[in-house]
Amino acid sequence: MLFKLLEEHRDHYGYLDWLLHIRMEYTNRRDVILEACEQHLPKEIVTWKAPSSGMFHWLQVEWKKHPDYPCKTLEEIEDELFGSWFRPDKTVATDNMFFRATYEAAPLDQISEAVKKFGEALSEAFKLTCESNGH
Repeated sequence: MLFKLLEEHRDHYGYLDWLLHIRMEYTNRRDVILEACEQHLPKEIVTWKAPSSGMFHWLQVEWKKHPDYPCKTLEEIEDELFGSWFRPDKTVATDNMFFRATYEAAPLDQISEAVKKFGEALSEAFKLTCESNGH
């Protein structure tokens, strides 16, 4: 079906050129968000792996280092930080907290600024000092 669509309405090489362009654009954007994470996130509570493709960057937050743990559950802390948006099925038990960031459409300078603000919010919520988180 895709072959026929490209054959009748576009050309195959144009489609491949577009795919290569998108791949290079996402790689550049991914590199911007990775650099921003290195600069602005408190590494004692946030870890990540560089995405190899796609438009999302998953950040794992060490929620058990939150000052209200163990008095508050993962769900309570997660809700206070950013809501439970990144867990598709809340009936499935988990011991991990993730934050999903996207770098698909935002201007590059806004990606960096958003990561910086996220890092500041996490540092405040986890009561981290400036010396301990590198800010």
